[in-house]
Amino acid sequence: MRPFRLGAAAVLFLCGALLLSGFLLFLSFPAKDAGGSDVCRVVFGQGCDATISDPFSRQGGIPVAGWGVVGLGCVLLLLLLGRTLGGAFRGPAAAAASILLLVGALVSAGLVASLAAGVFPLCPLCLVANLLNLAGVATWLRARRGELAGIGRDVRAGLRYVAGGSPSDPEGARWCVVAFLLVAVAGVAIYQWILIETDRKTDAGRTIDPATLVAEYEAGAVADLRIEPDDPALGSSSASAELVVFSDAFCPHCRSFWFQVGSALGRYGEDLRVVYKHFPLESSCNAGTPATMHPGACAAASALEAARRQDAFWAFHERLGGPGLRGRADPFAFAAAELGLDVEIFLADAGSEHVRSRVGNDVRTGNRLGVTATPAVFLNGRPLTDLRPKALGIVIDHVLRMQGRRTR
Repeated sequence: MRPFRLGAAAVLFLCGALLLSGFLLFLSFPAKDAGGSDVCRVVFGQGCDATISDPFSRQGGIPVAGWGVVGLGCVLLLLLLGRTLGGAFRGPAAAAASILLLVGALVSAGLVASLAAGVFPLCPLCLVANLLNLAGVATWLRARRGELAGIGRDVRAGLRYVAGGSPSDPEGARWCVVAFLLVAVAGVAIYQWILIETDRKTDAGRTIDPATLVAEYEAGAVADLRIEPDDPALGSSSASAELVVFSDAFCPHCRSFWFQVGSALGRYGEDLRVVYKHFPLESSCNAGTPATMHPGACAAASALEAARRQDAFWAFHERLGGPGLRGRADPFAFAAAELGLDVEIFLADAGSEHVRSRVGNDVRTGNRLGVTATPAVFLNGRPLTDLRPKALGIVIDHVLRMQGRRTR
């Protein structure tokens, strides 16, 4: 295939990767599971929420998909300027694009390997986007293989110019600097836009008014949460502030919230208790869920209850969010064996009527209270609508002050 056709194919691959990265970025913005269609699940039969909502999936203040948009956007802009301006800028543009592409290829290869190894939950759309990027890089390098030596010379010449050397074509060098600055400014602008949109669409940038937040909390009715003595709980039973969390074992936003809960427990110590209530977003055990958001969530809730009967609820809960379970014939039994549980008793309990009834009681309580999304959180019986760390701290501090406790 001629270099021109290879180059065109490379650009098509990279454009596809850019479009998918943009779509993944869009999917990264919702802040709570509240029903609706999961595009990844509809197309691939496997959801992407668990991966794009993982705490690791946000780096430098933006989703990892956003970095894909920044990098690929700069590469395509370099190629466009190189094609348009030609002359002295074509070689340096190709050199810079090749360097960015190689860096992106290393990142994509690492992400593909991590997804394949089960380090992160499988995200088919993420996998396709990274494979398209790798295909684009490979095709680009093949198209430019006759010019790789020239690209190396361009890189060395650019470094000498930056270091203060005298270029053979001063005017052309100055135009190259201007073009590179334009690409750099464009990259920074794209990053800043994504950062602002990330803050805005995840509510991270919304101003918190403590007085309004406390007033909204106090206006809420105290609910009958039907907390049982053996409900899974963290913290002291005599705590002045009690969080009750209706959660789905496969809910990625719940997983993020539980990280936040760990920080809150560390901050408030014996003044805070956290109680877990099952609310799987799967219609087979939750009649209040109009559409199944997380297939297998009901079985996961039963598995958690079976683990609780062997005093391993929280260890099992943490293991469900970890790597290495995807593709197992029976991931719950595998996790139970890893944690040293009696697997035979665990499996019997998970399928028992007692465990199903226990999960069903939590689900009915959630539906009676109007829970439609997870995580749904109540503080001393009143519902919380703002689960950002700062907002949560403000309301907990208010509750502790009202009970004469010292805030932290």
